[in-house]
Amino acid sequence: MLDGTDALMLSEETAVGLFPCETVRMMSEVAESAEGSPREHGHPEAITAAITDRVAWAVAHAAVQAAEDLKVAAILCPTRSGLTAHRVAAFRPKMPIAGISTSPQVLGGLCLVWGVQPLLVPDNADADQLRQAIALARAAGLVRDGDLVAVVFGSTGPRAGSTDSVRIVRV
Repeated sequence: MLDGTDALMLSEETAVGLFPCETVRMMSEVAESAEGSPREHGHPEAITAAITDRVAWAVAHAAVQAAEDLKVAAILCPTRSGLTAHRVAAFRPKMPIAGISTSPQVLGGLCLVWGVQPLLVPDNADADQLRQAIALARAAGLVRDGDLVAVVFGSTGPRAGSTDSVRIVRV
């Protein structure tokens, strides 16, 4: 938990033991206690910067910082691979994160990422990524008219996972 894990699972004896409900309850208490002070832990980009895209981590960090400073209603992450939402979630923002994708497989993976609500882009969706993300967040009840949102995304291009932009928009 202190390293920023997204999900916990039972294994071996704890999954089939005599006290499964109590085991899950205890795991939940430990997780909630550890998450009570997320700012005391190291920055996730410091751990992964040597092996991943430093620009993407910096943009995710800046997005969360701006979102918290401005008290936005939600952080919207249109994503092809899920990496944008993963990076944003690593900073444990106080507001909800929407992982928005056309891929059910990507959204399935995002179901296990801390704080991310996966939202499927319908087949008949608008080509305007920003308008589409806001419409999905509104439909999911994450934002209302007049709210500020942060939209974190990658520029158009062939390489998925190249998070390089953040916009703050009033809904």
